[in-house]
Amino acid sequence: MTPALFFAGYISLPDRLFGFVEVDRTPIHAFFCATVGLWAGLVIGFITEYYTSHSYTPVREVARACETGAATNIIYGLALGHLSTIIPVLFLAATAFIC
Repeated sequence: MTPALFFAGYISLPDRLFGFVEVDRTPIHAFFCATVGLWAGLVIGFITEYYTSHSYTPVREVARACETGAATNIIYGLALGHLSTIIPVLFLAATAFIC
């Protein structure tokens, strides 16, 4: 998809892009923003798959926590939920900062 983004931007965007501020941009800037968003979305998807699929350790650990009681399940599930959001939030922040 990354090469397709480059060619789509090269074909469809003008040579210079002008915004509300006095800085002009080229299609390569739009390509970098789209590429950063594309790859950040891919990483967020993989992280989501890791923390929500039964094939991986976190979900199995929550299932084992259910065996000891409801309170353990709630505490462990809440902690795992907070842990699972750290990497996606960092990638979203980095994407917003870069773009």
